[in-house]
Amino acid sequence: MKQPIKEGILNKFVDSFMDSYKRGLDKYFIEKSAERNPELAKALRNTSDSLDDLQKILDKINKKK
Repeated sequence: MKQPIKEGILNKFVDSFMDSYKRGLDKYFIEKSAERNPELAKALRNTSDSLDDLQKILDKINKKK
């Protein structure tokens, strides 16, 4: 039986990923994660791509103002 993930650990992980994304280090973060868990790296890659798309949308909205 799997143990549930503690909320604090999950929050720290998401915070560290978001910080790396803001700094432009998300690709490095994903590569390091892939060494241990390729499935996790794939999910992070998808998240990073989604964040890129979101940034483009927000930039377009900001230009219109």
